[in-house]
Order: sequence, then C-alpha cells, then structure tokens
Amino acid sequence: MNKFLLFLLIVVSASVTAQTTITTTTVSGTWTLSGSPYLVQNYINIPVGQSLTIEPGVDVKFVPTTKLVVDGQLIAAGTQSLPIVFEATDTTGWSNQTTTAGGWNGVHFFDNNGAADNSIFQYCTVKDQKYGFPYLVYTVNAFTCFRSLKILNCTFTHNHSGVGANLADPTVNLALYHAGDTIEFNGCTVTDNYSSNGIIRTTNTGGYTQILNSEIGNNHLGSGIWAVWNNLLIENNEVHDNEMIYDNAPIKISIGNVIVRGNKVYNNVCEQLAAVGCRSGHVTIENNLICNNQQTSANCGLTGGGGGIHLSHNEGAVDFTDTYYIVRNNIIANNFTAFGGGGIYVYHARATISNNDIINNFTPNTLGKAVLINDPMSEVYMKNNIFFSKSTAGVVDTNLIIFVMSANKIKLDYNYLPAAYSSVLTTSTTFTLVGPTNHNVIGTTPGMVSPTLNNDYTISALTADFNLLNTSPCNSQGDTVGCFTAAIDYAGNQRINGTIEIGAYELAPQEGIENNLSDELNLLSVYPNPVTANNMFHVITPEAKGVLTIQDLMGRIIYCQTVTATDNRVSLINAFGGIYIISFQGKKNFKGKLMLI
Repeated sequence: MNKFLLFLLIVVSASVTAQTTITTTTVSGTWTLSGSPYLVQNYINIPVGQSLTIEPGVDVKFVPTTKLVVDGQLIAAGTQSLPIVFEATDTTGWSNQTTTAGGWNGVHFFDNNGAADNSIFQYCTVKDQKYGFPYLVYTVNAFTCFRSLKILNCTFTHNHSGVGANLADPTVNLALYHAGDTIEFNGCTVTDNYSSNGIIRTTNTGGYTQILNSEIGNNHLGSGIWAVWNNLLIENNEVHDNEMIYDNAPIKISIGNVIVRGNKVYNNVCEQLAAVGCRSGHVTIENNLICNNQQTSANCGLTGGGGGIHLSHNEGAVDFTDTYYIVRNNIIANNFTAFGGGGIYVYHARATISNNDIINNFTPNTLGKAVLINDPMSEVYMKNNIFFSKSTAGVVDTNLIIFVMSANKIKLDYNYLPAAYSSVLTTSTTFTLVGPTNHNVIGTTPGMVSPTLNNDYTISALTADFNLLNTSPCNSQGDTVGCFTAAIDYAGNQRINGTIEIGAYELAPQEGIENNLSDELNLLSVYPNPVTANNMFHVITPEAKGVLTIQDLMGRIIYCQTVTATDNRVSLINAFGGIYIISFQGKKNFKGKLMLI
C-alpha cells in the first residue's frame, strides 16, 4: 500500500511540475494542457501553410525579447474557466523602460493577403509585454493583427509599449489592408496598459473593424481607441478612468467612416482633447453616455479643447468637404474643459447636433459652457437638444451657454433653452443664421426624472436619470426635418417621424394608443449618413431576409437587391449627391433616408 501511495505521489508531482521548453524557431501542431507551461526561449513563428492549436488552460511563458509571429494559422480558443495565458517568465524590471528585462514582445498575426483561415483568439490573456529598446523596433507590442480575425473575450493587461522617445506601436494594433478583411474585437478587457501611441489603434486602408462590448479602462498615456483611416464601428463599450497626455483622447478619430454608438465614456482625464476627439472624417456619434470627463489644459490651442466631444477638421490631407459629423441621441453631462466648450467644441467643421441632452457641463472661462464654435468655415445645425446647467450654488445658467467665436452658418431652433436665444448664444462675430429661432422652448427646468444636481464634474452622471417626465415642456416640441433623426432614441424607443421629443429620450406611446410606424421614414438605421458618393455605407434592417431598394426623389430605382442579413453594406456607384429613399420589404415594410454628398 505504501509503495502504491508513493507511486501516485510521483505521478501527481510530475504532472504538476510538467514543463515544455520551446527552443525551435518554428512551431506547429498542438500544445496540450498536460504539457503546460510552455517556456519559449526564442522568437517563434508559425509558418505559412502550417497551424498551431493551443488547448484551453495552457500557460505560455516568454523570456525577454521573444515573441510569437503568426504567418500561418493559430487556433487559441480558451474558455471562461480555462483561459490561455501568454506572459513573461519574469516581470522584475517591467517598469524600467531603459532595459528589455522584465517582459516580452507580444503576439503578432501578420498579413496573409486576404486568404481565408480558421485562426481564432478567444479567452486569451496577454500580459507583461514590454518595449524597453533604446532604438525603434516595430511589432514590439502586446498584440498585432493585420488580417481577418475574431478576438473574443480576451484580456490585455499590464503591458508597456511605446512609452519612450521611439514611440513604437500601440498596445493593441489592428490594421487591415484588403477590402474583404474584417476584425471583430468583442467582449474584451483592456486595462492597466501604457503606450504613447494608443492603447487600441485601428488602421484600415481596406476592410472593416468592429470594437464591441469591451472595457477599456485604467490605461495610461495614449488614446483608449485611436482610429486612423477607418471603416470602423465602436459600439457598446465602456471607456473609463483612462489618463491621457498631449492630444490623446479616450476615443480619438483621425480620419475615416466611423460609427460611435451606445458607449459609456466616463471619468477620463485628457490633457488637450475631449473625451471623444474627432479630427476629420464621416463620423456619427449616437446614443452614447459621455460624462464626468476632464480636459485639463487651457493652453491646448484651437485644435484642442472640449469637455465631452471635440469636432474639427485639421487633418491636412483631407478636403474640408470630406468631413461631416452627426451627433445625436447622446447624454453629454458633467464634463469639464479648461479651454472651452464644456459639452461640445466645434472647430473648422460641419456638424448636425440633434436630440442630445447637454446637461451640467462646465468651463471656467466664457467660452461656451455647453457649446463652443470657432472658425469662419464652421457650419453647425443644432436642433431638438436640451441645453441646461446649474452652478454649484444652484443658480440656473442663462448666458454664455453657446459661444460663437466665428462661424459661417448656425441653426438653433426647436431646442430647450434656459433663457431667450439672445442670452443663451453669445457671439463675437457675424454669421448666417439659418432659419428661425422661435420654436425654441424657454424654461427654468426641462422636466427630467432625476438629473445631476449641478455642473460639478465630480457628481456622477452614471446613476442619474435624464428621462423626461410626462409633464416636461420638451414633450412633442421637436421636429425631424433636416436633422438626420435616428430610428430609435437613447433608450431604444422608436422615434416618430415629424413631431418628436426634444432631447435624447422619446416618451413611449401611452397604453391603448396604437403607434403605427410601418410606413414612416427613419425606421431603418443608415450609417455613415451622410456619405460621400461611391463610398460604402451600412443599412441595418429589422429582419434578415427581404428586398432592399433605393430610389431618388423622382422615384427612379438606382439599387435593388435581395438581402439575407440585417447588416447590409451598400455602395452607390456614380450616384449624384442628394436625398435618397431606402425601402425594405420583408414581413413588414420599413423606410429610411440617405444623403449623398
């Protein structure tokens, strides 16, 4: 019996202390849980045409300056209970950026020229990556992907890339070059990383990237998400408690066709740029909660500034006409800027700002507690918004709410204002006022359920309720004409074409009253909208199967296609600029609008 127990002890001990040392430069086959941990002694590569499968629960440890490069195929599919871990053998010296000790150099999926493969990166943890070189070395970052890939439920933490003079790469670098490639970054956690060149940076000269349902929090130096030349969807993420230097932002968009939808962006500290900082492109910002963010530098210059959102056109390689912003159905609350534009700052740009709650934002100077507009070319159409703020003393702000330093065209109608137009909008210049201002609703309270009490940025807007009371003066006082109204409001309720609520919320129809929307416009979600002729856009249909038709205002059909998905990518070749009607015929009929520019 004693001999048997001794034998069992030896077997168990051997299995616990099992280790596989990798000394080859190329790898393939299967790495098993029974062979874990795997100790990687040098730079390793999965060659083209070969595959490596890593079983759930495997721990892969790298010595300093080693990394995994995937030219072939990597199947790394962990599970929630058995994640795959990629980490350093020893983190001593990790915080010292003058040495390569204390880290490793990451996982890198290289371009496979658009070829199909079965690679997947799921329930994986990548940590302890470090740069540490005194000279420029590329792909020394936690994770790089240059091909189609699903990155699902992964964690990227405790990585230190690109913080020295050489900058190097972001923590997570997602770049596509081929039109058919897609990256889905979904359900991931990105936390406690350092990089001057972006925490997640996306670059597309082709393809389409989605960052979905992820948490980007407590990172340092670089932008939380930085989009450069993109077709990109940023949806349903939480971006919070990040600290950024220079002109970095929690979400920064340099150039591209980008949708920022349904995110919570809060408690971030930015030096020069707002929480959502846009430099150019066709960008739709909708249904987000943007609150309790700080922009700290009063000397950021005209191309910085804004507490909640910054909208500008200062990427010199792109024509002014290629940039247009739609900002709708957002709650922008309790943000702070040291420069100007507590809620939104618009510089040298065109924007439609509609159905937003711009509440209790603050700047210590006179440059727009809610909105600052600057540059003689700026065109800003503000409709159906709630502008409201109280000081910490409980006094309703009635002046310097919107400040126009210079502009070309301004529209301010069908909004809720705390005082008359002449008091709320302050200007030091002349501009063209588009349309009347007599539809604005003037009052001392917009009638919300439980908003934040005042404009102190430390009062959390996360737990406030900005929904409208039934007695609100904003009910049925809005108008949908010319403001690119979305199909749904901030809470997911249907908008009614024609007369709508002012603000981010549409009150639900009263019980017993039928709300037949089947033939109304604006039930299909279309983005980006407007879009430049010949560029790709998306039509989101309520059903997966039906006929999608696009007509001009003369009734001429320029596109007709049977579709089998709810997210349909469309490009209208050789179409002229103007308004087009999009129809979807399935079990029910739905319609929407598109503007080509």
